[in-house]
Amino acid sequence: MPQVNTPDRPSSVTDILTFTINVINLTDPTTDIDIYVPTITMHVNPIEMDLTYKKLIHRYRTRGGWIEEHWGEELDKMAVTGSTGSFLHSQYGLNVSNRYETLAMVNFQEVLAVYRNNACFYDDSGNIIAQGDILIEFDNFKYIGQFANFNWDEDADNPYRFTFNFNYEVRQTVGGV
Repeated sequence: MPQVNTPDRPSSVTDILTFTINVINLTDPTTDIDIYVPTITMHVNPIEMDLTYKKLIHRYRTRGGWIEEHWGEELDKMAVTGSTGSFLHSQYGLNVSNRYETLAMVNFQEVLAVYRNNACFYDDSGNIIAQGDILIEFDNFKYIGQFANFNWDEDADNPYRFTFNFNYEVRQTVGGV
């Protein structure tokens, strides 16, 4: 039987592509103290990640002919489709009934909390008093912006995990090759 050569295992976490979500630039306005929100590292990299870049160009017709106005660029848009890790409980194995005790579900709930708050800081009345930024890091790039929407689904064909997709408006891109 022929042997199959497999690639070497990564020697550290930095050798693996990781998809992380973090909240940055959030300061409590009453005390001027930076608010620290722990980084969320997704256990499974995105299934699909689509970046869209578009110019702002307006074209219209006048009596003298066509006029074209160039206004720069729109915000970059990112569409991500992904999956959570499996709901693997240390005591019960793969299951749905105890999924709230699994690391994959806790991680997914943290991502949902970041989306629902969209990096905002609220006062006791529920009013937004400070706005931070959401930082997504993937493949040596840092994308700074805000979530536009977030959808998730539990599929009977793929049990013990959630699939999700979200749209993200990128205000700034840092890094790269």
